Amino acid sequence: MGIVENNLGQHAASLHHLQQALEVRRINEGEESIGVADVHHSKGQVYDSQGLYELAAREHQTALEIKLRLCDPQDDSIATSYNSIGAVAMNLGNMDSARHSFEKALEIRLTSLGPNHPQTAMLYGNLAAASNGLSEDPMAMQQALDLRIKSLHTFQSSLGRDHPTTADSHLSLGLQYEEMGAIEAARENLEKALAIYRHAFGDEHPATAKALNDLGGLLINQEDYTTGAQYLQQALELRKKTLSPTHPLVGESYDNLGSLHLNQMQFEEAIANYTHALEIRQEAVGPFHSDTQKSQRHLITTYENMGNLHQAQGSIDNAIICYRTARDRCLRVFGPADAITVELVAKLVELGVDVQQCLQVCRLNLIKLHVTLMKITQLTNTSVRRLFGTRVVAKVDIIYSPDLFTSMFTHCHT
Repeated sequence: MGIVENNLGQHAASLHHLQQALEVRRINEGEESIGVADVHHSKGQVYDSQGLYELAAREHQTALEIKLRLCDPQDDSIATSYNSIGAVAMNLGNMDSARHSFEKALEIRLTSLGPNHPQTAMLYGNLAAASNGLSEDPMAMQQALDLRIKSLHTFQSSLGRDHPTTADSHLSLGLQYEEMGAIEAARENLEKALAIYRHAFGDEHPATAKALNDLGGLLINQEDYTTGAQYLQQALELRKKTLSPTHPLVGESYDNLGSLHLNQMQFEEAIANYTHALEIRQEAVGPFHSDTQKSQRHLITTYENMGNLHQAQGSIDNAIICYRTARDRCLRVFGPADAITVELVAKLVELGVDVQQCLQVCRLNLIKLHVTLMKITQLTNTSVRRLFGTRVVAKVDIIYSPDLFTSMFTHCHT
């Protein structure tokens, strides 16, 4: 029941029933059993759906540790846990950790299922996604492309060229090509995916809507706004019809339409669509999910861009209203240390307003900096004592002095 409720978006009820199941299995099967591990895994999936990635990681790690003690090292359920841990690590932005987990899962599946199994192909795709996130690695994007192609070929050989999962792989490969600037190859793969979905499911299916949505995004990035808007609008209407008006993918469509209008400096339309997306995402996946946070960022960016335009046109009062709206949202959602918060505060001060709010942000950031530096200094001094004794600690203590904080903080009040 808990898994079904999660699929329906009823996360609280799902967690409640999964916790009940966990307690029953602990009584009947002991603290460690495959059944207990399975419930931990399911709880991790629910937390992941809510964007509570730290909690998800903890549940998946618990499931993995139980399986490692009870199962054969090549058991596919261990690969499943590694794959889930990798997916959560990606959501947390830990791409090295994600790639390591996906590689562990792939190693098991290559042995247990072979190189031409669909589950193996899926892991090639997951590894590609993790490689894409390693922006500091100049070879990462090419590695990701190679893995996407390998995944596609494996799906084609194991499932067939017209299978919907093969279409999924075409879709991912198309987006990879788009990111690399190979627009013709991107469009070719996205159109292949759309054709397969239409053949397999018909015109009115969520998968068809997904392909339309991604094609629309590609066209918009090429500044073909008219055709791109048509695709995006079709995707939105299909998703509302085949899913529900409050489904997360409907939120994605509204978010993409918001970006379309923002690119054309149609700010009011952008705000309306981004607001729809935010409302849906807050309800469907919660305020801390990365998609919800993205919608917040988009709204902040739109108000800031409106302010920039008003300022450039000499309409300072309207610019101030827009900057304040963006600043207040950014402060509320992301806090005073966020780079965009600081940027917006600085813009308002440059216009000669809200100096006290600027000082308040400075004070909050100084407090945060003070706490961090005190911890660093304490840890450094402790390490030096262990290595060299107490004689040199006085020299190290000048790394950071609380008196410096007092001076800076007092300056912010004056």
